[in-house]
Amino acid sequence: MADTFRTLSDTERIQGLISDAAIPSELESKIVDQYEKLTARVEIDDPEVAVRNSATAEDLSMVSPDIAIETMLTVAELEQDS
Repeated sequence: MADTFRTLSDTERIQGLISDAAIPSELESKIVDQYEKLTARVEIDDPEVAVRNSATAEDLSMVSPDIAIETMLTVAELEQDS
């Protein structure tokens, strides 16, 4: 049981480090550009999208199915740090 609490604590600490990290400006620009292209293509202001924190490798058969995947649904606006 102690290992479970330690794992949860470590996980929360790692998630905090990731959440607090800055997105590189080049990547942020690409995300904004693609979102704006989507907005123009679907002709909807602030279309809702789903965002996953995972890579394509998770879909490989050799990867454990126990990998934690977080998905945010109905993200509908750009939040940019200036």
